[in-house]
Formats: sequence, C-alpha cells, structure tokens
Amino acid sequence: MCKTNLASQNEIAVLIDRLEHSSRYLGEKLLQKFRYEFSLAVEAG
Repeated sequence: MCKTNLASQNEIAVLIDRLEHSSRYLGEKLLQKFRYEFSLAVEAG
C-alpha cells in the first residue's frame, strides 16, 4: 500500500465522519420541528 492510498483512505474516513455528524444534526433539527408542529396541532385540537 502506498502513502497516497493511505492518505485518501484517511480523508474518506474524515468525510464519512463529517457526513454522519451533519446528518445527525439535521435529523435532530427535523425532529424538533416535527415535535413543535405536532404540539401546535394538538393544542389546536
């Protein structure tokens, strides 16, 4: 295995980590929005 291959694998691992981080963040934001809208709907009856 050459160094460039190892470097690219490392970069890919970092990218995947960032993707997981951002998708988790987006998922939490969507959940909060959904809960908020759901609570409004419940209050409205």
